[in-house]
Amino acid sequence: MSINEKEVEESGRVIHALLEQIDRLKTDLERQERIYEQKASDRLSGSVRALVSQFRAHETILLHLGDLDDRQLADTMVRGYQPGEVVEAALGHAFYLARAPLSPDVITAIRKAANHGMSRWQ
Repeated sequence: MSINEKEVEESGRVIHALLEQIDRLKTDLERQERIYEQKASDRLSGSVRALVSQFRAHETILLHLGDLDDRQLADTMVRGYQPGEVVEAALGHAFYLARAPLSPDVITAIRKAANHGMSRWQ
């Protein structure tokens, strides 16, 4: 083996070692990003829970006017929104009009008055 072949072989080993190190660093970076995203989601969920709790403490509630149960609503919201933990944190404080101890006529009247959630009373 000539000196050039040895240099080429050594260079190949160095390149291979560097590529392996790059792969390890990429994997570690991806893991760190997942951890960061989870921590951010956890903080956001906690903030949502705290905020909605404060609303409730001041007699302000989330009221679901529709017919979906809590699981169906959560599934629908997660598909259209983002982190399921955030949706779950908010919906954990929701009230469901369909479960209220009211007559069907009153429930219908409330839904109509709120225009199924599209109108706010000023």
